[in-house]
Amino acid sequence: MFRAAVPRLTLIVLAVCLVLFPGTACAAPWSTFGFDPERTGFDPLETAITPANVGALHQLWSTDVGGAVDTQTSYAGGLVLVGTEQGDEIALDAATGSIVWRRSLGKQHTTCHDTPGGDYGVSAPAVIDGTRAYVAGGDGKLHALDVATGAEAPGFPVTITAKPKIEHVWGALNLFDGRVYAGVASFCDNAFYRGAIVAIDVARAKRVARLYLTKPHVFGGGVWGWGGVGIDTTNGRVYAATANAQTHKQNADYAEHVLRLSPSLKVESADDAPVRRRGDADFGAAPILFRRTGCPPQLAVMHKSGMLLLYDRSRVGRGPRQRLQLGDRGSEDAFGTYAWADGRLFVALPSGQSPYRGGVVALRLGSDCRLKRGWQGTTGDDHDLRASPIVAGGIVWSSAGQRLYALDETDGHRLWTSGSAFGQVVTAAPALGDGRVFTSSWDGRVRAFGL
Repeated sequence: MFRAAVPRLTLIVLAVCLVLFPGTACAAPWSTFGFDPERTGFDPLETAITPANVGALHQLWSTDVGGAVDTQTSYAGGLVLVGTEQGDEIALDAATGSIVWRRSLGKQHTTCHDTPGGDYGVSAPAVIDGTRAYVAGGDGKLHALDVATGAEAPGFPVTITAKPKIEHVWGALNLFDGRVYAGVASFCDNAFYRGAIVAIDVARAKRVARLYLTKPHVFGGGVWGWGGVGIDTTNGRVYAATANAQTHKQNADYAEHVLRLSPSLKVESADDAPVRRRGDADFGAAPILFRRTGCPPQLAVMHKSGMLLLYDRSRVGRGPRQRLQLGDRGSEDAFGTYAWADGRLFVALPSGQSPYRGGVVALRLGSDCRLKRGWQGTTGDDHDLRASPIVAGGIVWSSAGQRLYALDETDGHRLWTSGSAFGQVVTAAPALGDGRVFTSSWDGRVRAFGL
């Protein structure tokens, strides 16, 4: 078996827990989308729920937070943090679901209906660092909120985009070495937005870098993936996949590219990916970074056309090591939802291209550093929207349509399902904390499941 690299902070948390509470199950905070800056979706410390007992899982509480939710919840210090498209960031008591505090961070009302009612507020999950939670508001600014009280830190908020009426942060914020990174996109491919990646120094409360992805007067090229950008925790390099430009040349400049950037957002390597370009087929996905013993550090990224690309991270500019047509070419509904654990990449597919089918596909990384087809697990119906899966305790958690599923990591058979617990589609990935599974959905409710 090959474990994903565990971030240094996680190792520190684990060491302290084992010293203070020997013999107990130790859980780490779920402080960022995908658990770690590399977006693996793998929590090595959450072991309370296993294939042996998951069948006893039941809903502990359900709380109406007053607006549709697109964001994965964050968890720290007994609190669940979640944002709504009404522009609120909310902290809930993880044990009871009661609301501890609520902060309004702005929203935009549009004629676009990618979200219910055309309202866009907080679409990206908070990233937590100690006692602070960093949140991208609907006002186009980065807010730094006290986790316990919701109070704004001195010097904040800091502007991410000065055009919040046409530009928006969809993808999750990422935090590494004192900098928060945010990707900028728009509403409904608004023709006049200009995609960018921004870095903000949180100690100085100051934007310190910004990379525009297209030249002036060339629009589009945003970062849309739920995971935002991925960061290599060994060197701070930033990896991104970008959307099409709003011009006849969809891959103009750095639009529709896979990028490797320095921590200060200088372009080190770029690949004009070999994919099928038609309509709105671009990268609506974020890269996932992983390692396997005997292989170079790698990343995978999904194109909307259903093509999965595998890159060696040090050779991005030379193109992908491997291309796999997993999703249906004509559907353009593959948004890059995946997790990495134990030498396998778990991909949630809305629709499949034979021999693959809609559901969860496990791909094993072989000794030749290429992906091989493993098991396939059935979840939901074809073309159901699927959020990013997560992995912990031998279970792959994945959503499809209005349900949450638990699959056995070893062979993909179904262990548990939430049934008809959700009133509307689940767009946000689940999160874990202290033996609980936290979910959110467009019906405006946050739910906790436990044993």
